[in-house]
Amino acid sequence: MMEPIGIATFVGDDDILYYDAESFLDCIREELPYRDTTGFRYEVLTDDPTVCKAADDILLDFFSEDDPYTLSEYTQKIGGI
Repeated sequence: MMEPIGIATFVGDDDILYYDAESFLDCIREELPYRDTTGFRYEVLTDDPTVCKAADDILLDFFSEDDPYTLSEYTQKIGGI
């Protein structure tokens, strides 16, 4: 059985589990601007550094910030270093 990549939550709705990274990242891109009205929240459930960095990049870009970490640093952080 496949493990979920991430989870999205909206006010008054059930949680949505994502098993596809691109769909999950698309959801974040589309729903983040409306988080105040929809209650959108998300959580990355995978240890895949590519997905973790991409989700952080989307969030930071939304707030006009740059991610100070490289992909290799995500790999090190996931490993507990």
